[in-house]
Amino acid sequence: MNNPKPSGGFRALTAIKRLDLSLEAYILERQEVRKLFDSDEIEMAKYRLLDYGYTAKV
Repeated sequence: MNNPKPSGGFRALTAIKRLDLSLEAYILERQEVRKLFDSDEIEMAKYRLLDYGYTAKV
């Protein structure tokens, strides 16, 4: 997730319109998981999803 370019898996999920299954969405949508990541990682997840048209259900 720390790579500036999305992974192959992320791109595959984008192609089938299932970003809800991505690690980025999981981090943002699950409070118990979110606390395992620092604020920079959370922001990266948020902006990556926004760049691809997904709005997390927080």
